[in-house]
Amino acid sequence: MASTSGMERWPWMSHLSADISWCLPGPRHAQTRGDFKVVLGPRFVMSEELLQAAMPRVRYLRVEFDLTAVEEEERKTADIQQPSPGGEEPSGEEPPVCEMGWIFQLEHLIGLSFTRYPYKTVPFELGNLHELRKLHMYGSPELECLPRSIGSMSHLQELDCYCSYHLHYLPYEVVYCPRLSDSRFSTRALYHNFKNHMAVPILPSPLEAAAEGLASAIVGAVLLTRLPRSMVKLVLACIEWDRCSVCDSQFMAAAGCHVWAHARIATDDQALLAACCSQTCAATVPGMGRGAQIAYDPVQQKNVTVDKKRSSHWRRLLCAPDILAAALRHNTSLLSDSGSVNHKAPWHSGLWEWTPRAGARDAARQLCDEQYIEEEAEESGDFFVAIRTGDIRSAPSSSATQIGRLEPGDVLMPLESPIVQSRDLDVYQREWLQFMPLGSDRLLEQMAGQDSCWTAMTKKDGTPKLRRVNDFEV
Repeated sequence: MASTSGMERWPWMSHLSADISWCLPGPRHAQTRGDFKVVLGPRFVMSEELLQAAMPRVRYLRVEFDLTAVEEEERKTADIQQPSPGGEEPSGEEPPVCEMGWIFQLEHLIGLSFTRYPYKTVPFELGNLHELRKLHMYGSPELECLPRSIGSMSHLQELDCYCSYHLHYLPYEVVYCPRLSDSRFSTRALYHNFKNHMAVPILPSPLEAAAEGLASAIVGAVLLTRLPRSMVKLVLACIEWDRCSVCDSQFMAAAGCHVWAHARIATDDQALLAACCSQTCAATVPGMGRGAQIAYDPVQQKNVTVDKKRSSHWRRLLCAPDILAAALRHNTSLLSDSGSVNHKAPWHSGLWEWTPRAGARDAARQLCDEQYIEEEAEESGDFFVAIRTGDIRSAPSSSATQIGRLEPGDVLMPLESPIVQSRDLDVYQREWLQFMPLGSDRLLEQMAGQDSCWTAMTKKDGTPKLRRVNDFEV
Protein backbone atom coordinates (compact mmCIF):
# COMPACT_ATOMS: atom_id res chain seq x y z
CA MET A 1 0.00 0.00 0.00
CA ALA A 2 1.27 3.49 -0.84
CA SER A 3 -0.05 6.96 -0.26
CA THR A 4 1.35 9.80 -2.29
CA SER A 5 0.64 13.47 -2.41
CA GLY A 6 -0.69 13.09 -5.94
CA MET A 7 -3.21 10.49 -4.84
CA GLU A 8 -4.36 12.64 -1.93
CA ARG A 9 -4.81 15.69 -4.13
CA TRP A 10 -6.92 14.04 -6.84
CA PRO A 11 -9.71 12.94 -7.03
CA TRP A 12 -10.46 13.90 -3.42
CA MET A 13 -10.94 17.55 -4.52
CA SER A 14 -13.58 16.42 -7.01
CA HIS A 15 -16.24 18.70 -5.52
CA LEU A 16 -14.64 21.36 -7.68
CA SER A 17 -15.24 19.31 -10.82
CA ALA A 18 -17.75 20.58 -13.37
CA ASP A 19 -20.56 18.47 -14.78
CA ILE A 20 -19.59 17.03 -18.14
CA SER A 21 -22.55 18.78 -19.77
CA TRP A 22 -20.61 22.03 -19.32
CA CYS A 23 -18.45 20.94 -22.28
CA LEU A 24 -21.25 22.10 -24.58
CA PRO A 25 -21.23 25.76 -25.66
CA GLY A 26 -23.05 27.91 -23.12
CA PRO A 27 -22.61 30.45 -20.31
CA ARG A 28 -20.58 27.97 -18.17
CA HIS A 29 -18.43 26.69 -21.01
CA ALA A 30 -15.58 29.14 -20.36
CA GLN A 31 -15.46 28.32 -16.62
CA THR A 32 -14.32 24.73 -17.08
CA ARG A 33 -10.64 23.84 -16.62
CA GLY A 34 -10.61 20.28 -17.90
CA ASP A 35 -11.82 18.68 -14.62
CA PHE A 36 -15.25 17.05 -14.99
CA LYS A 37 -17.55 14.54 -13.36
CA VAL A 38 -20.43 12.41 -14.58
CA VAL A 39 -23.06 10.24 -12.93
CA LEU A 40 -23.80 7.07 -14.88
CA GLY A 41 -27.09 5.25 -14.62
CA PRO A 42 -29.33 3.14 -16.82
CA ARG A 43 -30.94 6.25 -18.28
CA PHE A 44 -27.74 8.17 -19.04
CA VAL A 45 -27.07 8.61 -22.75
CA MET A 46 -23.95 10.25 -24.16
CA SER A 47 -24.99 12.17 -27.25
CA GLU A 48 -22.69 12.48 -30.21
CA GLU A 49 -22.67 16.26 -29.85
CA LEU A 50 -21.60 16.10 -26.21
CA LEU A 51 -18.94 13.47 -26.94
CA GLN A 52 -17.38 15.57 -29.69
CA ALA A 53 -17.33 18.56 -27.35
CA ALA A 54 -15.84 16.52 -24.49
CA MET A 55 -13.03 14.79 -26.39
CA PRO A 56 -10.70 17.83 -26.68
CA ARG A 57 -11.62 19.37 -23.29
CA VAL A 58 -11.79 16.62 -20.68
CA ARG A 59 -8.47 16.02 -18.88
CA TYR A 60 -9.72 14.66 -15.56
CA LEU A 61 -12.94 12.71 -15.18
CA ARG A 62 -14.60 11.39 -12.03
CA VAL A 63 -17.24 8.75 -12.78
CA GLU A 64 -19.93 8.01 -10.22
CA PHE A 65 -22.65 5.41 -10.48
CA ASP A 66 -26.28 5.93 -9.58
CA LEU A 67 -26.61 2.62 -7.77
CA THR A 68 -30.18 3.31 -6.69
CA ALA A 69 -31.25 3.66 -10.29
CA VAL A 70 -29.17 0.63 -11.25
CA GLU A 71 -30.81 -1.56 -8.61
CA GLU A 72 -34.26 -0.34 -9.62
CA GLU A 73 -33.55 -1.18 -13.26
CA GLU A 74 -32.20 -4.62 -12.30
CA ARG A 75 -35.36 -5.35 -10.28
CA LYS A 76 -37.49 -4.43 -13.27
CA THR A 77 -35.41 -6.70 -15.50
CA ALA A 78 -35.66 -9.53 -12.98
CA ASP A 79 -39.44 -9.15 -12.88
CA ILE A 80 -39.61 -9.31 -16.65
CA GLN A 81 -37.40 -12.43 -16.76
CA GLN A 82 -39.33 -14.46 -14.18
CA PRO A 83 -39.64 -18.16 -15.17
CA SER A 84 -42.72 -19.01 -17.16
CA PRO A 85 -45.41 -21.32 -15.70
CA GLY A 86 -43.90 -24.19 -17.67
CA GLY A 87 -40.63 -23.82 -15.74
CA GLU A 88 -38.54 -22.62 -18.72
CA GLU A 89 -36.42 -19.53 -18.23
CA PRO A 90 -35.98 -16.95 -20.99
CA SER A 91 -32.79 -17.27 -22.94
CA GLY A 92 -31.83 -13.63 -23.64
CA GLU A 93 -28.87 -11.91 -22.04
CA GLU A 94 -29.46 -8.94 -19.80
CA PRO A 95 -28.40 -5.70 -21.52
CA PRO A 96 -25.66 -3.58 -19.90
CA VAL A 97 -27.00 -1.25 -17.25
CA CYS A 98 -24.57 1.65 -17.68
CA GLU A 99 -23.12 2.65 -21.02
CA MET A 100 -19.54 3.85 -20.54
CA GLY A 101 -17.78 2.93 -23.78
CA TRP A 102 -17.59 6.62 -24.66
CA ILE A 103 -15.18 7.20 -21.76
CA PHE A 104 -12.47 5.23 -23.55
CA GLN A 105 -12.73 7.55 -26.54
CA LEU A 106 -11.45 10.52 -24.50
CA GLU A 107 -7.94 10.25 -25.91
CA HIS A 108 -6.57 13.25 -23.98
CA LEU A 109 -7.69 11.99 -20.58
CA ILE A 110 -5.01 12.33 -17.88
CA GLY A 111 -6.92 11.26 -14.77
CA LEU A 112 -9.80 8.78 -14.49
CA SER A 113 -11.58 7.91 -11.26
CA PHE A 114 -14.30 5.26 -10.98
CA THR A 115 -15.95 5.75 -7.60
CA ARG A 116 -17.21 2.40 -6.27
CA TYR A 117 -17.05 0.70 -9.63
CA PRO A 118 -19.95 -1.83 -9.57
CA TYR A 119 -18.78 -4.37 -12.18
CA LYS A 120 -16.44 -7.36 -12.12
CA THR A 121 -14.28 -6.37 -15.09
CA VAL A 122 -13.08 -3.26 -16.88
CA PRO A 123 -13.45 -3.13 -20.69
CA PHE A 124 -10.35 -3.85 -22.77
CA GLU A 125 -10.83 -0.43 -24.35
CA LEU A 126 -9.17 1.03 -21.26
CA GLY A 127 -5.90 0.51 -23.14
CA ASN A 128 -6.98 3.18 -25.65
CA LEU A 129 -6.26 5.87 -23.05
CA HIS A 130 -2.59 6.17 -23.93
CA GLU A 131 -2.13 9.53 -22.17
CA LEU A 132 -3.75 8.45 -18.89
CA ARG A 133 -1.53 9.06 -15.85
CA LYS A 134 -3.87 8.39 -12.92
CA LEU A 135 -6.33 5.51 -12.63
CA HIS A 136 -8.31 5.39 -9.40
CA MET A 137 -10.82 2.65 -8.59
CA TYR A 138 -11.04 3.06 -4.83
CA GLY A 139 -13.65 0.95 -3.05
CA SER A 140 -14.78 -1.18 -6.01
CA PRO A 141 -16.44 -4.12 -4.21
CA GLU A 142 -17.18 -6.20 -7.32
CA LEU A 143 -13.97 -5.65 -9.29
CA GLU A 144 -12.09 -8.91 -9.94
CA CYS A 145 -9.63 -8.21 -12.73
CA LEU A 146 -8.11 -5.40 -14.78
CA PRO A 147 -7.75 -5.80 -18.56
CA ARG A 148 -4.49 -6.94 -20.11
CA SER A 149 -4.60 -3.88 -22.34
CA ILE A 150 -3.31 -1.89 -19.35
CA GLY A 151 0.14 -2.64 -20.77
CA SER A 152 -0.58 -0.15 -23.57
CA MET A 153 -0.85 2.74 -21.10
CA SER A 154 2.76 3.90 -21.28
CA HIS A 155 2.09 7.14 -19.35
CA LEU A 156 0.34 5.53 -16.37
CA GLN A 157 1.88 6.77 -13.10
CA GLU A 158 -0.70 6.04 -10.38
CA LEU A 159 -2.92 3.01 -9.83
CA ASP A 160 -5.28 3.03 -6.85
CA CYS A 161 -7.48 -0.01 -6.21
CA TYR A 162 -7.61 0.24 -2.42
CA CYS A 163 -10.54 -1.51 -0.72
CA SER A 164 -11.26 -3.59 -3.84
CA TYR A 165 -11.22 -6.86 -1.94
CA HIS A 166 -12.01 -9.19 -4.85
CA LEU A 167 -9.05 -7.95 -6.88
CA HIS A 168 -6.34 -10.53 -6.09
CA TYR A 169 -3.82 -10.05 -8.91
CA LEU A 170 -2.83 -7.93 -11.91
CA PRO A 171 -2.27 -8.95 -15.54
CA TYR A 172 1.38 -9.52 -16.43
CA GLU A 173 1.17 -6.75 -19.00
CA VAL A 174 1.37 -4.17 -16.20
CA VAL A 175 5.16 -4.64 -16.24
CA TYR A 176 5.14 -2.73 -19.54
CA CYS A 177 3.98 0.48 -17.84
CA PRO A 178 7.43 2.09 -17.43
CA ARG A 179 6.24 5.17 -15.53
CA LEU A 180 4.03 3.40 -12.99
CA SER A 181 5.54 4.45 -9.66
CA ASP A 182 2.65 4.83 -7.17
CA SER A 183 0.07 2.21 -6.26
CA ARG A 184 -2.39 1.48 -3.49
CA PHE A 185 -4.00 -1.92 -2.86
CA SER A 186 -5.47 -3.83 0.06
CA THR A 187 -2.49 -6.06 0.79
CA ARG A 188 -4.42 -8.86 2.50
CA ALA A 189 -6.55 -9.31 -0.62
CA LEU A 190 -3.57 -9.99 -2.90
CA TYR A 191 -2.35 -13.45 -3.83
CA HIS A 192 0.95 -14.43 -2.18
CA ASN A 193 1.00 -11.35 0.07
CA PHE A 194 3.46 -11.26 2.95
CA LYS A 195 0.72 -11.02 5.60
CA ASN A 196 -1.35 -14.15 4.98
CA HIS A 197 0.39 -15.70 1.91
CA MET A 198 -2.91 -16.19 0.07
CA ALA A 199 -2.54 -19.16 -2.28
CA VAL A 200 -2.69 -18.70 -6.04
CA PRO A 201 -5.05 -20.89 -8.10
CA ILE A 202 -3.47 -23.90 -9.77
CA LEU A 203 -3.00 -23.59 -13.51
CA PRO A 204 -2.59 -26.41 -16.06
CA SER A 205 1.01 -27.45 -16.59
CA PRO A 206 2.84 -25.46 -19.29
CA LEU A 207 4.12 -28.81 -20.59
CA GLU A 208 0.67 -29.22 -22.14
CA ALA A 209 1.37 -26.16 -24.29
CA ALA A 210 3.21 -26.11 -27.61
CA ALA A 211 7.01 -26.12 -27.41
CA GLU A 212 7.04 -23.10 -29.70
CA GLY A 213 4.26 -20.60 -30.29
CA LEU A 214 1.69 -21.51 -32.94
CA ALA A 215 1.55 -18.09 -34.55
CA SER A 216 -1.09 -17.37 -37.16
CA ALA A 217 1.51 -17.28 -39.94
CA ILE A 218 2.76 -20.78 -39.04
CA VAL A 219 -0.74 -22.25 -38.72
CA GLY A 220 -1.66 -20.60 -42.01
CA ALA A 221 1.38 -22.09 -43.74
CA VAL A 222 0.46 -25.56 -42.48
CA LEU A 223 -3.10 -25.23 -43.73
CA LEU A 224 -1.90 -23.96 -47.10
CA THR A 225 -0.30 -27.33 -47.74
CA ARG A 226 -3.80 -28.79 -47.91
CA LEU A 227 -6.27 -25.96 -48.54
CA PRO A 228 -6.58 -23.02 -50.93
CA ARG A 229 -5.83 -19.56 -49.62
CA SER A 230 -9.49 -18.48 -49.50
CA MET A 231 -10.45 -21.51 -47.38
CA VAL A 232 -7.44 -20.98 -45.08
CA LYS A 233 -8.70 -17.52 -44.22
CA LEU A 234 -12.09 -18.95 -43.29
CA VAL A 235 -10.55 -21.64 -41.09
CA LEU A 236 -8.22 -19.23 -39.32
CA ALA A 237 -11.08 -16.82 -38.69
CA CYS A 238 -12.82 -19.55 -36.65
CA ILE A 239 -9.81 -20.16 -34.40
CA GLU A 240 -9.59 -18.36 -31.05
CA TRP A 241 -6.41 -16.32 -30.92
CA ASP A 242 -4.59 -14.75 -28.01
CA ARG A 243 -1.67 -12.37 -27.52
CA CYS A 244 1.43 -13.54 -25.67
CA SER A 245 2.26 -11.57 -22.53
CA VAL A 246 5.97 -12.17 -23.09
CA CYS A 247 6.76 -11.87 -26.82
CA ASP A 248 3.58 -10.00 -27.84
CA SER A 249 2.92 -12.41 -30.71
CA GLN A 250 -0.50 -13.61 -31.79
CA PHE A 251 -0.95 -17.34 -31.18
CA MET A 252 -3.55 -20.08 -31.09
CA ALA A 253 -5.10 -19.78 -27.62
CA ALA A 254 -5.68 -23.52 -27.20
CA ALA A 255 -1.95 -24.20 -27.71
CA GLY A 256 -0.78 -21.72 -25.06
CA CYS A 257 -0.61 -21.73 -21.27
CA HIS A 258 -0.74 -19.47 -18.21
CA VAL A 259 1.77 -19.05 -15.38
CA TRP A 260 2.00 -16.99 -12.20
CA ALA A 261 4.71 -14.49 -11.41
CA HIS A 262 5.32 -12.35 -8.35
CA ALA A 263 7.07 -9.01 -8.68
CA ARG A 264 7.25 -5.51 -7.32
CA ILE A 265 4.86 -3.27 -9.23
CA ALA A 266 5.12 0.40 -8.25
CA THR A 267 4.90 0.27 -4.42
CA ASP A 268 3.20 -3.12 -4.01
CA ASP A 269 4.25 -6.75 -4.44
CA GLN A 270 1.79 -8.22 -6.90
CA ALA A 271 0.84 -11.63 -8.25
CA LEU A 272 0.85 -11.43 -12.05
CA LEU A 273 -0.99 -13.74 -14.44
CA ALA A 274 0.85 -14.22 -17.74
CA ALA A 275 -0.59 -15.72 -20.92
CA CYS A 276 2.22 -17.49 -22.81
CA CYS A 277 2.26 -18.74 -26.38
CA SER A 278 4.62 -21.64 -25.66
CA GLN A 279 6.77 -23.44 -23.14
CA THR A 280 9.66 -21.26 -24.23
CA CYS A 281 7.94 -18.02 -23.23
CA ALA A 282 6.55 -19.60 -20.04
CA ALA A 283 10.10 -20.46 -18.96
CA THR A 284 11.17 -16.80 -19.22
CA VAL A 285 8.50 -15.47 -16.85
CA PRO A 286 8.84 -13.18 -14.97
CA GLY A 287 11.77 -11.81 -16.95
CA MET A 288 12.93 -8.20 -17.01
CA GLY A 289 15.23 -8.97 -14.09
CA ARG A 290 12.64 -8.83 -11.32
CA GLY A 291 10.44 -11.10 -9.27
CA ALA A 292 10.00 -14.85 -9.57
CA GLN A 293 7.66 -17.41 -11.03
CA ILE A 294 5.41 -18.96 -8.41
CA ALA A 295 2.89 -21.79 -8.23
CA TYR A 296 0.78 -23.55 -5.63
CA ASP A 297 2.10 -26.93 -4.54
CA PRO A 298 -0.85 -29.21 -3.55
CA VAL A 299 1.49 -31.52 -1.63
CA GLN A 300 3.02 -28.80 0.54
CA GLN A 301 -0.26 -26.86 0.44
CA LYS A 302 1.44 -23.52 -0.06
CA ASN A 303 2.84 -21.26 -2.74
CA VAL A 304 6.36 -22.15 -3.88
CA THR A 305 8.91 -20.43 -6.05
CA VAL A 306 9.42 -22.30 -9.30
CA ASP A 307 13.17 -22.85 -9.72
CA LYS A 308 15.16 -22.46 -12.88
CA LYS A 309 14.56 -26.10 -13.78
CA ARG A 310 10.91 -25.30 -14.24
CA SER A 311 10.09 -28.50 -16.10
CA SER A 312 10.50 -30.54 -12.91
CA HIS A 313 7.69 -28.65 -11.18
CA TRP A 314 5.59 -28.49 -14.34
CA ARG A 315 5.73 -32.30 -14.63
CA ARG A 316 4.29 -32.66 -11.15
CA LEU A 317 1.17 -30.86 -12.31
CA LEU A 318 0.66 -33.56 -14.95
CA CYS A 319 0.93 -36.46 -12.59
CA ALA A 320 -1.16 -38.25 -9.98
CA PRO A 321 -4.98 -38.11 -9.81
CA ASP A 322 -4.85 -37.23 -6.10
CA ILE A 323 -2.85 -34.09 -6.86
CA LEU A 324 -5.29 -33.11 -9.59
CA ALA A 325 -8.23 -33.68 -7.22
CA ALA A 326 -6.57 -31.51 -4.59
CA ALA A 327 -5.97 -28.85 -7.24
CA LEU A 328 -9.64 -28.88 -8.20
CA ARG A 329 -10.74 -28.39 -4.58
CA HIS A 330 -8.14 -25.66 -4.15
CA ASN A 331 -9.27 -23.70 -7.21
CA THR A 332 -12.95 -24.07 -6.38
CA SER A 333 -12.45 -22.50 -2.97
CA LEU A 334 -10.35 -19.63 -4.30
CA LEU A 335 -12.45 -18.77 -7.34
CA SER A 336 -15.87 -19.15 -5.74
CA ASP A 337 -16.40 -15.38 -5.87
CA SER A 338 -15.59 -15.16 -9.58
CA GLY A 339 -19.02 -15.99 -10.94
CA SER A 340 -18.97 -15.89 -14.71
CA VAL A 341 -15.64 -14.04 -15.03
CA ASN A 342 -13.13 -15.86 -17.22
CA HIS A 343 -9.78 -14.86 -15.78
CA LYS A 344 -7.95 -16.56 -18.66
CA ALA A 345 -9.99 -15.02 -21.46
CA PRO A 346 -7.93 -14.36 -24.63
CA TRP A 347 -7.04 -10.80 -25.49
CA HIS A 348 -8.91 -9.96 -28.70
CA SER A 349 -7.02 -6.88 -29.78
CA GLY A 350 -9.06 -5.58 -32.70
CA LEU A 351 -10.12 -7.28 -35.93
CA TRP A 352 -8.07 -10.36 -36.72
CA GLU A 353 -6.18 -10.33 -40.01
CA TRP A 354 -3.81 -12.91 -41.40
CA THR A 355 -1.09 -12.41 -44.00
CA PRO A 356 1.65 -14.87 -45.04
CA ARG A 357 5.02 -14.09 -43.49
CA ALA A 358 8.54 -14.86 -44.65
CA GLY A 359 9.93 -17.94 -42.96
CA ALA A 360 6.51 -19.29 -42.01
CA ARG A 361 6.85 -22.31 -44.29
CA ASP A 362 10.18 -23.24 -42.69
CA ALA A 363 8.49 -23.17 -39.30
CA ALA A 364 5.57 -25.18 -40.67
CA ARG A 365 7.93 -27.81 -42.10
CA GLN A 366 9.69 -28.13 -38.76
CA LEU A 367 6.38 -28.23 -36.90
CA CYS A 368 4.77 -30.92 -39.04
CA ASP A 369 7.92 -32.88 -39.86
CA GLU A 370 6.28 -33.95 -43.13
CA GLN A 371 8.26 -34.90 -46.22
CA TYR A 372 5.82 -33.32 -48.61
CA ILE A 373 7.05 -29.83 -47.71
CA GLU A 374 10.32 -30.16 -49.57
CA GLU A 375 12.58 -27.59 -51.10
CA GLU A 376 11.14 -28.21 -54.55
CA ALA A 377 7.58 -27.76 -53.28
CA GLU A 378 8.60 -24.59 -51.47
CA GLU A 379 9.85 -23.06 -54.68
CA SER A 380 7.06 -24.18 -56.99
CA GLY A 381 4.00 -24.84 -54.79
CA ASP A 382 1.79 -27.80 -53.82
CA PHE A 383 -1.11 -27.22 -56.23
CA PHE A 384 -1.56 -27.78 -59.94
CA VAL A 385 -3.31 -25.85 -62.71
CA ALA A 386 -4.45 -27.48 -65.95
CA ILE A 387 -2.80 -25.86 -68.97
CA ARG A 388 -4.33 -28.23 -71.50
CA THR A 389 -7.49 -30.30 -71.73
CA GLY A 390 -7.42 -33.89 -70.54
CA ASP A 391 -9.41 -36.78 -69.21
CA ILE A 392 -10.29 -37.43 -65.58
CA ARG A 393 -10.20 -41.17 -64.83
CA SER A 394 -11.42 -43.32 -61.96
CA ALA A 395 -7.99 -44.98 -61.64
CA PRO A 396 -4.39 -44.20 -62.72
CA SER A 397 -4.75 -45.83 -66.12
CA SER A 398 -5.74 -44.80 -69.64
CA SER A 399 -8.15 -47.75 -69.76
CA ALA A 400 -9.97 -46.71 -66.54
CA THR A 401 -13.47 -45.24 -66.68
CA GLN A 402 -13.59 -41.60 -67.80
CA ILE A 403 -15.56 -39.47 -65.32
CA GLY A 404 -14.89 -35.97 -66.59
CA ARG A 405 -12.74 -33.53 -68.55
CA LEU A 406 -10.18 -30.97 -67.44
CA GLU A 407 -10.23 -27.52 -68.96
CA PRO A 408 -7.36 -25.00 -68.94
CA GLY A 409 -7.40 -23.05 -65.68
CA ASP A 410 -8.85 -25.79 -63.47
CA VAL A 411 -7.07 -25.89 -60.09
CA LEU A 412 -6.24 -29.30 -58.59
CA MET A 413 -5.23 -30.16 -55.03
CA PRO A 414 -3.35 -33.47 -54.46
CA LEU A 415 -5.15 -35.74 -52.01
CA GLU A 416 -2.27 -37.86 -50.74
CA SER A 417 1.09 -36.96 -49.23
CA PRO A 418 3.82 -36.95 -50.15
CA ILE A 419 2.76 -35.82 -53.59
CA VAL A 420 5.37 -37.92 -55.39
CA GLN A 421 3.78 -41.07 -53.97
CA SER A 422 0.34 -40.22 -55.37
CA ARG A 423 1.52 -40.78 -58.94
CA ASP A 424 1.59 -44.23 -60.56
CA LEU A 425 2.87 -45.23 -63.97
CA ASP A 426 0.59 -46.56 -66.74
CA VAL A 427 1.42 -48.31 -70.00
CA TYR A 428 2.47 -44.95 -71.52
CA GLN A 429 4.97 -44.41 -68.67
CA ARG A 430 3.07 -41.35 -67.48
CA GLU A 431 2.77 -40.11 -63.94
CA TRP A 432 -0.73 -39.79 -62.56
CA LEU A 433 -2.12 -37.44 -59.92
CA GLN A 434 -4.96 -38.15 -57.49
CA PHE A 435 -6.67 -34.85 -56.76
CA MET A 436 -9.65 -32.81 -55.63
CA PRO A 437 -10.82 -29.83 -57.73
CA LEU A 438 -10.85 -26.37 -56.15
CA GLY A 439 -13.36 -23.68 -57.00
CA SER A 440 -14.98 -25.51 -59.92
CA ASP A 441 -18.65 -26.49 -59.63
CA ARG A 442 -18.43 -28.10 -63.06
CA LEU A 443 -15.75 -30.58 -61.96
CA LEU A 444 -17.51 -31.27 -58.67
CA GLU A 445 -20.68 -32.22 -60.54
CA GLN A 446 -18.73 -34.51 -62.90
CA MET A 447 -17.01 -36.28 -60.03
CA ALA A 448 -20.05 -36.66 -57.77
CA GLY A 449 -20.06 -40.02 -56.03
CA GLN A 450 -16.47 -40.89 -56.99
CA ASP A 451 -14.08 -42.03 -54.26
CA SER A 452 -10.98 -41.09 -56.25
CA CYS A 453 -10.22 -39.01 -59.31
CA TRP A 454 -7.05 -39.26 -61.38
CA THR A 455 -5.49 -37.44 -64.27
CA ALA A 456 -2.18 -37.87 -66.07
CA MET A 457 0.50 -35.24 -65.59
CA THR A 458 1.20 -35.18 -69.36
CA LYS A 459 -0.48 -35.97 -72.64
CA LYS A 460 0.33 -39.27 -74.35
CA ASP A 461 2.90 -37.53 -76.56
CA GLY A 462 4.69 -36.20 -73.47
CA THR A 463 3.31 -32.63 -73.66
CA PRO A 464 2.81 -31.22 -70.12
CA LYS A 465 -0.86 -31.05 -69.09
CA LEU A 466 -0.49 -29.67 -65.56
CA ARG A 467 1.64 -26.91 -64.10
CA ARG A 468 2.65 -26.46 -60.50
CA VAL A 469 1.59 -23.17 -58.94
CA ASN A 470 2.62 -21.36 -55.76
CA ASP A 471 0.23 -21.59 -52.79
CA PHE A 472 -0.25 -17.85 -52.74
CA GLU A 473 -1.32 -17.79 -56.39
CA VAL A 474 -4.27 -20.13 -55.83
